[in-house]
Amino acid sequence: MQRVENAPCPELTCPESEHIPLTDRCCKVCRGHHFCVEGHSPSCVENSECVNLEAGSCCSCKDGYRALRDDSAYCGGAVLLLQQWHH
Repeated sequence: MQRVENAPCPELTCPESEHIPLTDRCCKVCRGHHFCVEGHSPSCVENSECVNLEAGSCCSCKDGYRALRDDSAYCGGAVLLLQQWHH
């Protein structure tokens, strides 16, 4: 068996009352942590954008677009096209 060394958690710059434990990692983060900057935003592609949540992030369709998948990473412009066609 090979021993796996874990890197130490980074020192947090917020008060301990602002520390948030996460289910998918060992280290805590500060409330208001910018998950989208950590690299989660590349999963949000055309016509969607990364949105920070309390303990993670998700993709959200930009105004005028609707989700083409359950995760809102891919969004299409059918809503926008229908609105323009009705006017």
